[in-house]
Amino acid sequence: MRDMRIMSCTLMAALWTGCAMIQSHMIATKWGFEVVEYTRQTQFPGVESNLYKTQVHRVKLNGKFKEGTHRFELWLDSVALPVRLVKDRSGIAMDMASGYRSDVRFTANRHTYRQGTSGAMVLPEETYRLTGKALKEGEAWFVFFDRKGKETRWNLGVPENLPNLYAP
Repeated sequence: MRDMRIMSCTLMAALWTGCAMIQSHMIATKWGFEVVEYTRQTQFPGVESNLYKTQVHRVKLNGKFKEGTHRFELWLDSVALPVRLVKDRSGIAMDMASGYRSDVRFTANRHTYRQGTSGAMVLPEETYRLTGKALKEGEAWFVFFDRKGKETRWNLGVPENLPNLYAP
């Protein structure tokens, strides 16, 4: 009987701890930023290879960034795509000091591969880091890190789908 009580208490503690970690750890805010534009466009290559398609995600937003902000990611489904900061006309990407920034542009690509056919070009396959969070219904999170490694997550919502592009 004593063993049963210990086992049930242990199980309840494990479940409670696990649930608390999941609920508090994996949230994204909708405050402190404004999505000016968020689009997704699928591009199909014109050359036969193992690359089937590329989804291009473009984000333009206004928001308050922390000092030393650097590594950027776009979380989709359950993977983290590396994000590039797009430079403006003057060649400046973004001042990394803390504060509000307007019209900051980012882009991320997600490649989908297939088995190559004989004689076709074979490109190295890009793999993506798993996030530990399964986002649903096309939702995306914009995630960035400050110089101390503190993570900030912004919920971008669902992107606007642009027409597919087919290379000749």
